[in-house]
Amino acid sequence: MRPRLVLADFRGVAKSARGTTALRLGLAGTLAALLVATLLLAGRGETGEPPLAEVGKTTVLVLDVSSSIQPRVYRQIGATLDRAIREGGRFGVVLFSDVAYEMLPPGTPAAELVALRRFFTPMPRRLAGVPTVAVGSLRFPEAPWSETLTSGTKISTGLRLARQVLERERVTNGKVLLVSDLEDEYLDLAELGRVLAGYADIGLPVRVVALSPTPDDRRIFERLLRDRGFVAEAALPRSTDPHDTVLPTAPFPVALAVIGILLALALAANEHVLARLPLRRGEGGR
Repeated sequence: MRPRLVLADFRGVAKSARGTTALRLGLAGTLAALLVATLLLAGRGETGEPPLAEVGKTTVLVLDVSSSIQPRVYRQIGATLDRAIREGGRFGVVLFSDVAYEMLPPGTPAAELVALRRFFTPMPRRLAGVPTVAVGSLRFPEAPWSETLTSGTKISTGLRLARQVLERERVTNGKVLLVSDLEDEYLDLAELGRVLAGYADIGLPVRVVALSPTPDDRRIFERLLRDRGFVAEAALPRSTDPHDTVLPTAPFPVALAVIGILLALALAANEHVLARLPLRRGEGGR
């Protein structure tokens, strides 16, 4: 005959058991959700940021091609274009220096950015009849805009044209993605502030991928941007230029770290709250 445990307060214990079961199921669900989120973020290889071309929005990529662009920035532009191509979606493209022009209309598949990407890919050697431009110790294919765009930088021109493009296409769900080192001409800052204020007036979001900006340039732009968007650093792949001593950097995966901490806390809570109930012999027991 199997021994039986007789409880004086069976109803109370049964109620506690039901509560413990609910708590256990809740913690199990939380742990599963956190584990799935961790795997998804790790698989993406990103920091939890939304894709460059978000679903449901028409994105215009505004790319700085002024002479202030340096070798390491060429690599950052290439990495940003690679990410856009890899993530997919659709883009419009506006190039600018002191003036701006539309390279691709909104709705162009991301795969078409390969044609732009090649101008930021160093050539292994000089080829006869192929015009190139020297950037540091590397050479890149000469871009067709090199004669159209001059050496100045007016960010306002690129952002203004991007807005005009979206308005021309009657887009109501647009977004502007600015890729720049944020080194703007001093005389353009007032106009840049007015253009960004106009973005705020119509609710047009702007996201900035910064290309190794100086602290002063970033601070000035963020002051003009206010709460109308955010600035993120572009990825910096490893350099093939021996004269480029800037070490590769990568943004810290904040979202992944936060989820890891929450996962550890949930596991600790599971061990602490749901530990086995200790049984001890009562008075008079044997």
